[in-house]
Amino acid sequence: MDSNELWQQYDMDYHEQLLFLKKKYGLPQGNYFLTESCKSTNGKITRAKEGLFIHHDYEWNPDDFGCHALSDSEIAREKSYDFQLSANLTYCNLIEHLMLHIKIHKLRYDVFNCN
Repeated sequence: MDSNELWQQYDMDYHEQLLFLKKKYGLPQGNYFLTESCKSTNGKITRAKEGLFIHHDYEWNPDDFGCHALSDSEIAREKSYDFQLSANLTYCNLIEHLMLHIKIHKLRYDVFNCN
């Protein structure tokens, strides 16, 4: 990742960055949790050896501010299993993951009008 790409992603909004990353790294070939009980994660979709993490797209959900830590099985069971589907997951490196969470924080701040 060069500095031009970093600044390009910085200038994107949350959804634009998700689309960019999905195109860059592709979609996981499976859901995050193996079943709706959310007891076991899907080890077949990990790309940690490549330095990639999985980000849950719905950790920003304007209709549900409780959508954080969707990789936590207790929280995941309280939410729609759709949030765990491959289409709602995005691969990213550590810097990209941090950037996504900073954008989520800003979106939540803006929605609550915390000026």
